[in-house]
Amino acid sequence: ENVLKTTREYLQDLGRENQLDVKFDFVKGSISRRMDFDNGHFDCVLCMLTLCSVDDQEASLKEIKRLLRPDGGSFGFVEHTAVLPDEPYRLLDIQQQLFDPLQQVVADNCHLHRNTDAAILDVFGREGATQLAGERFLVDGMWPVSCQSCGVIQRRTRS
Repeated sequence: ENVLKTTREYLQDLGRENQLDVKFDFVKGSISRRMDFDNGHFDCVLCMLTLCSVDDQEASLKEIKRLLRPDGGSFGFVEHTAVLPDEPYRLLDIQQQLFDPLQQVVADNCHLHRNTDAAILDVFGREGATQLAGERFLVDGMWPVSCQSCGVIQRRTRS
């Protein structure tokens, strides 16, 4: 509760300081299950370091997609992700796989070796969405979750 309150206050203050008319809805619940909102209810959904820990990543992404307005709703994310086979971080890849079971126990179901950015593209589909931004990068000092991915996906009506 305290984290939601602090985040809400921070974002509202930031909007006021920048003279933006922005409304934020903060919802506590499980994104892995159907939430009590109509299809297309939200203009934007933000997800930060969450999809590693959900019980069912595909169901969670499908629910996010359902909640987004189909004609331009945007999904912004920053997530840690698995090292890809063509990336030069073999040692980190081995460490992610080795420590993944322990990480799930000690860090609230956090999976070290989920290919989250690929899962996002799979669920949103390449024909029904546009990737407005996307980047993979390493963050020093965040081992073993240093392989990160961020991006913005925008839903669009198929023509």
